[in-house]
Amino acid sequence: RFMKKNILLIDSPIYPRNFDKYLSKISKGRIVIVKENKKEIIKKLPNMNALINCPRRFFDTDILKNGKKLEWVHSGGAGIEEYLFKDFVNSNIKFTNGKIIQGTEIADHAIGLVLSISRNIYLYASNKEHKLKRPIELKNKICGIIGLGGIGLPLAERLKTFGMKILGFSEEIFPMVSFIDESYRGNDLKNHISKVDILVCTAPLTRNTKKLLNKSLLSKMKNESILINVSRGSLIDTNALLEKKINSKFLGIGLDVTDPDPLPKNHRLRKLKNIILTNHSSGLSDNNRLRSKNLMIENIKRFCNNMHLLNIVDKKKGY
Repeated sequence: RFMKKNILLIDSPIYPRNFDKYLSKISKGRIVIVKENKKEIIKKLPNMNALINCPRRFFDTDILKNGKKLEWVHSGGAGIEEYLFKDFVNSNIKFTNGKIIQGTEIADHAIGLVLSISRNIYLYASNKEHKLKRPIELKNKICGIIGLGGIGLPLAERLKTFGMKILGFSEEIFPMVSFIDESYRGNDLKNHISKVDILVCTAPLTRNTKKLLNKSLLSKMKNESILINVSRGSLIDTNALLEKKINSKFLGIGLDVTDPDPLPKNHRLRKLKNIILTNHSSGLSDNNRLRSKNLMIENIKRFCNNMHLLNIVDKKKGY
């Protein structure tokens, strides 16, 4: 028989009543729910084998020092760069997150940004006087997608149905699906960026992707092209984007994420005429919490039965 696992779960208003009893029953583990308070978490940690949904602002060396028995940590979000400090990366603790399951709503959001710009919808919606450029159609245009994971693949599938030619940039080999016309590694971006009409960032933030879209690459983009970012703000060098020569070349810029994030009220990005900012809302939907809860429940059952966990993060790669 397996030893009973002790799991510490940080409370959330979306959990039903007696959620700890329900989880303990279905998993045969011992589930303890604790309020979102660092002192409380640390007090309960010493006997825990797993820590679930610890806020990133609390997750540090103190947690690891007190969690000597930890075997597994889970974060409900997809972006996990703030969790990956040296001691945790080098530990044997397994790490899982909410990648892939947020792909559908973020892909929808990216489409919304593309169409709002390509059809001038955001300018009409602002109710201000604008000198409108002629809208464009997507058919036969070229779209580059940086990152072909849980967001990039559903986005490629959707954009392909508009009749676009899709170029995918990924560090991984992915299935040879019909809706991606050409695939390249990230370091090939410099050789192809000048031919894309639309560029969408859907990659995680890692050492290799930080400020990937710098002044040199942004300068190579076509006039009247569209730039979209729905993954992490730091993929784009904000200072480069703030240069008039660069930002004025775009038909429009759609950013759900920014650097810094959240964006201060008086930030210069807000003053650009051709920008849409949607305040990091692309991961929200009517179903995203349910998917997140279901993944967590399934992984708790798997952990308590010594089975392979879903959505394991390669801590060294950063995704």
